[in-house]
Amino acid sequence: MTKTRLARLRAESGLTQMEVAAMTGLRQSKISDIECGRRSSAKIPLETAAKLAMAIGVHAEDLLEMDLLERITITAMMNKPNGDDGRGNGRTA
Repeated sequence: MTKTRLARLRAESGLTQMEVAAMTGLRQSKISDIECGRRSSAKIPLETAAKLAMAIGVHAEDLLEMDLLERITITAMMNKPNGDDGRGNGRTA
């Protein structure tokens, strides 16, 4: 999550940090830390990103930096068993 991306999307939604905190159960100071870049996006749990996204009305992917999203996708693909086409039917190429 880039420091300006969350702040920009939150502002576009018309919500304050306090309102987002109340909606997500997160502390306002944690939201501020994320927005100001004091917390690395790599250290923000996906569950937190999902809560923030839901509160401001966007997809969690909209909050994640593309390189982080790509790493998550690649990791998920690498953890699939051989022959799994992603639909769970075990077809091989």
